[in-house]
Amino acid sequence: MTLIILLCGLALVLVFFEVLLPSGVLGVIAAIAWLAASYLAFVDYGLFGAMLVFGGSLVLGVFLIFLEFKLLGKTNYGGNFFLKAHVGEGNGVAKRADSKTRLGKQAETLTRLNPSGIIRLDGERFEARSVDGFIESGQPVEILSEDTFRLTVKKL
Repeated sequence: MTLIILLCGLALVLVFFEVLLPSGVLGVIAAIAWLAASYLAFVDYGLFGAMLVFGGSLVLGVFLIFLEFKLLGKTNYGGNFFLKAHVGEGNGVAKRADSKTRLGKQAETLTRLNPSGIIRLDGERFEARSVDGFIESGQPVEILSEDTFRLTVKKL
């Protein structure tokens, strides 16, 4: 009985560290420990004992992972694992070019277009591709075409 409990405890500790240091190796060793504990429970206590050990340790493992993700994000160490802000407008990310027509309008390059980069058009940031190749930042450009994700520009 002591060996069964030790194997289940080892498996839970390995699962805990697998979440912190994902590699797959610790998870495989944890699975082997769980299976070994279940086998020993089967030998000593029969099928019901094996099912109880396997099911109980599985429930404990899932609960541990849930608890770890829930509590880990609130610690300084765990804060490095999780994204705190969503990606979207206002976070310095270029907007997606939507259906507004921008053909022929003038814009300014915010980054170097080599040949792709970011431009500012009417106070908004867009990803753009230059037909002229390399264009330095701060240069005026004209919108030639647009598609779902990018504007095509030329140097003025």
